[in-house]
Amino acid sequence: MLAPKNVSTVALQAFHSFSKVLKNFEFPGVHAVTSKTLFFHVGTVKTGSTSVQRVLWENRDNLLACGVAYPAVSEPRLDLPRFANADFLFQEDFDRAAARDALESAGAENLVISEEALWGKPHVMLDSVFEGFEKVIVTYVRNPADLVASWAAENAEPYNAMTNGLGNEVDGPLQIDLGLEEFTKRYNANFRKFLDSTDDMRRKGFRIVYRPFEKDQLVGGNVVLDLFDVIGMDPEQVPRLRNTWANKSRSRKFCDVSTYVWEYVKDTPNRARYSLRLVENVYNQTETGDDRAVIATMDDASIRKIVDDCAHIEERISRDYLEGRPLLQNPFPKVYSSDREPYAPVSERELEALCDKGLVEILMKEVAELKDLRRKMVAAFVEKERVVSERDHAIAERDHAIAERDHAIAERDHAIAERDHAIAERVHAIAERDHAIRYPWKYVSRAMSVRIGRKQSN
Repeated sequence: MLAPKNVSTVALQAFHSFSKVLKNFEFPGVHAVTSKTLFFHVGTVKTGSTSVQRVLWENRDNLLACGVAYPAVSEPRLDLPRFANADFLFQEDFDRAAARDALESAGAENLVISEEALWGKPHVMLDSVFEGFEKVIVTYVRNPADLVASWAAENAEPYNAMTNGLGNEVDGPLQIDLGLEEFTKRYNANFRKFLDSTDDMRRKGFRIVYRPFEKDQLVGGNVVLDLFDVIGMDPEQVPRLRNTWANKSRSRKFCDVSTYVWEYVKDTPNRARYSLRLVENVYNQTETGDDRAVIATMDDASIRKIVDDCAHIEERISRDYLEGRPLLQNPFPKVYSSDREPYAPVSERELEALCDKGLVEILMKEVAELKDLRRKMVAAFVEKERVVSERDHAIAERDHAIAERDHAIAERDHAIAERDHAIAERVHAIAERDHAIRYPWKYVSRAMSVRIGRKQSN
């Protein structure tokens, strides 16, 4: 008699049997649970995100061998250059099946999606394409005064002329003083919404990680190594990486020159000539101004105001995610309370003269470039004419060769016809000879008749 099975054994066997049956069924829109972990690196802005993305992209093969994948669901815009890999999430009706396949076939247990825009639009991380993954959101927090100053500097540059998101009243690059005020408000508003979203995501099973963007607090003093530490990689296993920093902020002097040049040309026919080349031309010749980082030109009162306005962010992170521990060892930038020279603005009189000079130089360069372009076009035209002439000569030679070939063919055909005629005559003569040999009397009788005819005629 067989021993009775206990209840747990029967239940386990039933579960395995049920699992095998389920494998034969497909449920549209439902993704299977996977062992892979998806790390969303969301920045924030001005926390080395572009550098992280560049390292991840340029070292993706080596990192794959270490168990970390940077999947190219949508190819990075390397032409910008931009190395983020989450553009697909901001496209309407992107191919979710293809995106899911790219994630599942990435070849590593740890996947990284890096995109600063996730900070402003965190809801996209709830997309169904990520169902079944273990999800971790990694956010770096920088002291607010440094961040806002760097953000303002970035948007004072020529290629960051902002008209999107700041209202129609903003035309061209943003002056530093306006930028400090604007981006303090934006940082507060964005982070408040982001914290509300991540609180909800944590309840839905996301793991939320906040890290300080402060060199003394980063693992290895490097945000890339720190991110790998969050992922769970041993720093000794990380491939040797170049310490490549992107999007370094410009100096206060450069920002002041940039915004002044814009104001100088925007309502003139030279508006279209506002460019990085013109700004750098003026900047390199300007003797006045303050060439320190923007944060170093701010007084302590301005710095404290930004820190105080944004203090609720770290307080909330500390309370909700760090059990009351502070995130940043020092919420103030290093220049705070230090002895430093007051901000020295550029001389508008000097800038006005240099703008005129710069525009003249730009115009002269444009003229020189046009002349050079004309010279190259003339040379190209002459070369084209030479090539066309050589082509026409080659065509004429080809046509002549074809005519000679056709004449030779005609002569050959005539010779063949004459040969065929001679052969025909020879065949006919042979036939007559053979006939004469076979019937000689006919030729004798004919010959006699011819002779008699001749005698009678005589």
